Amino acid sequence: LGREFQVEGRWKGADTFHVERLLRVRDGKLYKVIYFCDVCNITAYQPGRCDCCQQPTEVREVPHDPQGIR
Repeated sequence: LGREFQVEGRWKGADTFHVERLLRVRDGKLYKVIYFCDVCNITAYQPGRCDCCQQPTEVREVPHDPQGIR
């Protein structure tokens, strides 16, 4: 897709990698990839419907704050 990502996680065996954080690299800065429900104001970290209202979530990229909550 022509996009650069930084993947953080840990190996769980010889051939399984557990992704703990996926960050998009854009213009030399890191962005968290989130899924957001405008109806309920809920953030999710995987695609799908909102856990509350079941409406589709929207993918967004928000600036990554390394000092903030993971």
